[in-house]
Amino acid sequence: MPYLVVDARHALSYPEGHLLQALKKGDRRFSCRAFLVDLSLRSTATLAFDLLERVDLYLWPYTRVLFLGGSEGVQEALRHHALRNTAHALYLALDDLQARDFLTLRVRGGMAGRRSVNEDVPAGDGDGGGRRWVHCYSRCLYCDSGHVDVILLDQWSPLTGFKKGIKLFPDQFRDFMGHTFKIVTLDWFPFMEFRRDSDAEATTVTPQDSIDVRMLTAISHALNFTYEMRVPWDNQWGTSTESGNWTGVVGTLQHHKADFSMVLSWMRGRYQVVDYTRIYASEPIVMIMSKPRPLPQYLALVRPFTGALWAAVFVSSVSAGLILWALQRGWSRASGRRGLPLDISVLYTWSILFEEPPPGIPTNTSGQMFVGWWWLYCTIITVVYRSSLIAHLSVPGTSPAIDSFQQLVQEDGWSWGYEPSYGAGWEWFKRNTNPTIQTIFQGMEVMEFPEQMERVLKGQHALITWKYKIKSLIAALYTDDFGYTPIYIAREEYFNYGGYGWSFRKGTPFRRAIDMQKQRLIESGFISHWMNELIGSAAKKAREEQTGDSQQVEEWKRDQQDKCLRHVWCQGSMKKVELDILKTLGQQKPLPPLMDDVQDSGISSVGELAGHIESGSDTTSFLAGHTKNSCWNVFKEHQNLLKLLGKGDLCEKAVHDAEEFICRVYKCDAAASVEPTP
Repeated sequence: MPYLVVDARHALSYPEGHLLQALKKGDRRFSCRAFLVDLSLRSTATLAFDLLERVDLYLWPYTRVLFLGGSEGVQEALRHHALRNTAHALYLALDDLQARDFLTLRVRGGMAGRRSVNEDVPAGDGDGGGRRWVHCYSRCLYCDSGHVDVILLDQWSPLTGFKKGIKLFPDQFRDFMGHTFKIVTLDWFPFMEFRRDSDAEATTVTPQDSIDVRMLTAISHALNFTYEMRVPWDNQWGTSTESGNWTGVVGTLQHHKADFSMVLSWMRGRYQVVDYTRIYASEPIVMIMSKPRPLPQYLALVRPFTGALWAAVFVSSVSAGLILWALQRGWSRASGRRGLPLDISVLYTWSILFEEPPPGIPTNTSGQMFVGWWWLYCTIITVVYRSSLIAHLSVPGTSPAIDSFQQLVQEDGWSWGYEPSYGAGWEWFKRNTNPTIQTIFQGMEVMEFPEQMERVLKGQHALITWKYKIKSLIAALYTDDFGYTPIYIAREEYFNYGGYGWSFRKGTPFRRAIDMQKQRLIESGFISHWMNELIGSAAKKAREEQTGDSQQVEEWKRDQQDKCLRHVWCQGSMKKVELDILKTLGQQKPLPPLMDDVQDSGISSVGELAGHIESGSDTTSFLAGHTKNSCWNVFKEHQNLLKLLGKGDLCEKAVHDAEEFICRVYKCDAAASVEPTP
């Protein structure tokens, strides 16, 4: 095995030398390395530890370090700050052997070397003849109730080797023996949630139920450690500065003021100053805004067809009139009879389209064939139009939604914002070279969440945030008991990093142990299960708190139930009147008594209700024997059975009358209830 002897005094005299720089930066030639440090001369001990600091030994926690010296230097060496992250450090106390002789023996090797050392060792009180034991001490990271301790590991002699033959570098990370870790984090539900213990900077926090807290609890029990959790001094996730330092959580770990953090986004820039565990979740950036506003109802008549289709219908109707006129004109010349004028031909085709055909049809075969095909075409067009019209009248259309950043910047009068967390999302926007993303970043308004949501609900403002966090907040704060929310989440998602992991200060030796425990939780499927459970429970808890504390909420819920019931009756099976849709929409007949409630739901006249009823399909109900026409007749005759619906609480008589009405709709006049008879 190759080795290199370094004079600490000489190496420190050239701090910019190639050797120190290669060791410091992790040259590949030193990827599998160990340090053998001679401390036999007390005067050189300080230089040796300075050298270990200069090569950044703390960044290589699994590098093995072997000290040689007298027993008086054991505690100082193995507890030195230069070994703060070193997991494998031994000290051979050479009280009976000269350190330089020992080095000569180990370097030269061979039986001859061993015999020469034994011959030079005087007889004494050792274990037999001329043997003298070298005491081997080990640095135990957590043996002193979770703190560093120095223990006598074994004894060694040149003839017999180690006396006990135990493992020199055992795994110290199966049991942390109650060690207390320092954790830094910020609130990010459902991944992390806590309660601040005070309003001071960098205050301690009390963890609440969340994904990371559940993982941390399971891992701490498995590895036997405790923790103290704090927020960063500036309440930021971490963004880079011109000086090379980082703010927030990342800066706290960069300057070794904490051991590790909870949830933190993977970023290439951050990886230069912190170490990460494996990714356990990914969360994209999304936009939220108020749901698109309903389109004006006066456009409902033309909305069933697109502009191109309306143009096609108009052109086809005019063309049909011209074709019919040409056919009749040709027939007239051939037969000598009177044909149709041009204006009459055009009006004839239009009357068929509006379902008001003239009583007579052409007497010639060509004209009859054309009119027959035109009638079939008009039937298809009108059926499609009516079916689409009822849908647009029942569920009003909305303006187009904004689903991407590109659409957002193209809209006039819109603004967008971001919460002042200055984390991975902010860093991604700041460094992104895409012109659209840069436009978004330059126009971004930084405000707290309540102010952002107030502007979102007013309209024409988008909040750029994280998907799972905002979904949990919307479910908890902006969703009613019926599942309705006024918030719209854009479809376009933006991934700006690898995902979420825990970050550690550079060089921590325990990261692997914690990472392996996390992997077990990931493979077991607990992460996705916990996420769904936490989002659902948080939403339910928030709604229960709002419901229990507000009488206004109860009144609002009753009002919503009443409107929902009215809406059901307005869109039920009573969908037939004797008047044509184009005629009835223009009429404004007085509403009967029951229709006063219907008017509250947005339908202003019998004519408009007739438009709802006339425009749907009647095929299924016709086969069942109760068409829309028959249902409408029952409604006109027995509407008094429904007069109690939508007025106050739902009483027993209102339920009984409604059941009797349903029985009459289904022609079960003998029955007055839908309850089964005994």
